[in-house]
Amino acid sequence: MNKPATALAICLCASAAMADAVVPTVSGVHLEQKRSRAVVITYTLANGPAVVTFDIQTNCTVNGQQTWTSIGGRNIDCYSGDGNRLVTGDTEHRIEWHPDKSWPDHTIPAGGARAVVTAWAPDNTPDYMVVDLAETSANRVRYYASTNDLPGGLLDNEAYRTTLLVMRRIHAKNVPWTMGSYFEEGRTASTETTHHVMLTNDYYMGVFEITQGQWAMVKGTEVSAQISNPFKRLLRPMENISTAMMRESGSNTQNSNAWYPNPPDGDSFLGVLRERTQLDFDLPSEAQWEFAARAGNGEDRWGDGSPYKLLNGTYSADYPVPGRWKQNQASPTTYTGGNSEATPENCTAVCGSYPPNSFGLYDMHGNVYEICLDWYKADITALGGAVNYESGETASSGTYAGKRLIVRKGGNWNQGNTALLRAADRQNEPSTVRCPYDGFRVMCRAGLK
Repeated sequence: MNKPATALAICLCASAAMADAVVPTVSGVHLEQKRSRAVVITYTLANGPAVVTFDIQTNCTVNGQQTWTSIGGRNIDCYSGDGNRLVTGDTEHRIEWHPDKSWPDHTIPAGGARAVVTAWAPDNTPDYMVVDLAETSANRVRYYASTNDLPGGLLDNEAYRTTLLVMRRIHAKNVPWTMGSYFEEGRTASTETTHHVMLTNDYYMGVFEITQGQWAMVKGTEVSAQISNPFKRLLRPMENISTAMMRESGSNTQNSNAWYPNPPDGDSFLGVLRERTQLDFDLPSEAQWEFAARAGNGEDRWGDGSPYKLLNGTYSADYPVPGRWKQNQASPTTYTGGNSEATPENCTAVCGSYPPNSFGLYDMHGNVYEICLDWYKADITALGGAVNYESGETASSGTYAGKRLIVRKGGNWNQGNTALLRAADRQNEPSTVRCPYDGFRVMCRAGLK
């Protein structure tokens, strides 16, 4: 039997995240290990409500210097109480952590550990939000300052791609940037005309594409009826669905009552997700998607900052594009899970198999095309003030076989030309078409109501 931690010292530490108006604060942080081996952290909140996060740090020697170092979120998995969530009431609050279950074989001398408790204003929530997709949940939404704080580790804990949904805050408010492309090799000049954009709000974007496991958690057993081998795996992206199926009750007929600016049907994927979480989930607008995909990197750059590489005027097949496309499917990937999710060639990859972009988002290039909220127009700069970059394009769009066209971005696993994987590339799809190349990720606005 693993030996649990046996000595954790009482230590005081408090901090607060700055925001507009009244700033919530924490004080009186107290850490104590009980006879049951549980570690109890108490603190007092003032100027609530607030999102409260916590960390456990140990006093260790680094390069000959004594310093406090986090034990990491993967080791703080088993906890309960008022931590990493929205907390109300200007009173004393309690967090209970069980190191014997999540951090065994560690003994800390007296004075060698402390709890760090941080209060975040509701309009300045932490960078990571984790949503429980179960039909019933006692703690639906948790918040964390970074992926290092996620219990179990982002890629090592498969729950983050099946029963939970990890969202990354995108700090886009009032940030000027250029949408489209000036001179990228392979660009389509008629659809990538550059124009200046400045989004008026931050938003949360899914760290992964919606997986088959997550779809099943929200919609039930529909995955088995829609996905065929070798694509059928819980950790791979949900595909073979149309935009209409994401927002409608299942008719797949482009019912105008279920399309922006109206909310999705209540029993559609997005409708159920909204009702279950009480968060305004939707598809990202095209501008929100492109800002997140670029991740602060300019032209001729993938989202991780690496440059495009050309060979004789075309994209080199041996260049490590940070995402699955037709020519790199035999490449080693970052996924470390079991054989049941091993990814064969000629199909989608397990979400998170390739390196993330500079914002920590996976598979923005390749794997599956990602459907956006906007109706498609070839030249959206000509729409002027009619473009609503926050919530989707409301002007009339082109049609195919009588169906309106929706925007899709990012390329897919079977793409033979990586020019189509660029953030600026714009493609379209009839809103009721289903194919194994299309998937989606979700967004919601940042800050609590």
